[in-house]
Amino acid sequence: MIGQAWPIASTGYSVLEQGEIDRQTLRLSVQAYLVADPRGNTFAEQYASYAEAERAAMEFARITQLAKP
Repeated sequence: MIGQAWPIASTGYSVLEQGEIDRQTLRLSVQAYLVADPRGNTFAEQYASYAEAERAAMEFARITQLAKP
């Protein structure tokens, strides 16, 4: 299940929480963080922390900018 999504600066990329609902607390138990591109497609790699996912999103955005003519 996807929880919160945070936009990364003005890159168009987002960091998403992935986890499961804890049945006792009814809160999302975050298991990993994902990166989504501007179209909403997620990359296969999972990150252990928000900070790692944010760095990856910034790197994806940088690479995308370099590839533009």
